[in-house]
Amino acid sequence: MSIRISVVVPTIGRPYDLDQCLRAIGAADTGSLHEIIVVDDGAEQPVETASALSHRCRVTVLRNEQRRGASLSRNLAAEFATGDVLAFVDDDARMLPDWFDVATAEMTGDRAAITGRVLPFDSGLVSRARQWRYDKRYQLLPAGAEVDFLAGGNSLVRRAAFLAAGGFPDQPTAGDNALVPRLRAEGGRCCFVPGLRILHRNGKGLVTAAREAWRAGAANRVPAGQAIDRFSRTMRSLPGREQPDVALVNGALQVCNTLGHLTGFGGGNKEA
Repeated sequence: MSIRISVVVPTIGRPYDLDQCLRAIGAADTGSLHEIIVVDDGAEQPVETASALSHRCRVTVLRNEQRRGASLSRNLAAEFATGDVLAFVDDDARMLPDWFDVATAEMTGDRAAITGRVLPFDSGLVSRARQWRYDKRYQLLPAGAEVDFLAGGNSLVRRAAFLAAGGFPDQPTAGDNALVPRLRAEGGRCCFVPGLRILHRNGKGLVTAAREAWRAGAANRVPAGQAIDRFSRTMRSLPGREQPDVALVNGALQVCNTLGHLTGFGGGNKEA
């Protein structure tokens, strides 16, 4: 059965990235792209989209006059969307050419959402460290496995299920993962599709990575014993002599994440 896909791209102040993202979406389309909704999250310079896409599909730009964050920006786009399925992509991501083919084949009727793999297009140390964490998550997952995570930069969700679940929760980070238990409460499943791949800029600097690691922990505050147990398990799993620099960076990021678990704002969903 054919589906109409509304692609949602939140953005703030990255015009080059956004242009490349939109061009990759247009190049990958094989007929199921219904529309693109860009949400300008309070950028100083209002967004202008590439006119080269206008012959392919409708491109709508929504603007938040003040920054509201990725979760609420995606929720805003979902209200305006007219497709059957919402696709969420980051502005610094690039769809691979088979993305829509995989999406239409795998978005079967028994699934409320699917999420795929994130691969890097940069190669710095922080990028390699973050990719190690992604790959660690993926390595034991069989294709089609039901999962408790959703990559906000590479996922599809049925619009009706998304709206019934209340969309992404209003929290500073990890809102994408927190959508999964909301979907599950409405009877919806999120499944892992390894063939659904995007390229992503993983490395945005160590300071940004450390802040995001802390915020991810802070969104899901847990008791000290549980936080320390998570920290110990992660540290034992880090790569050894073969990638000492990656191990060092990930160890530092795990410290930040654990501090977030212990001292954060505690607004996240405990299932995320």
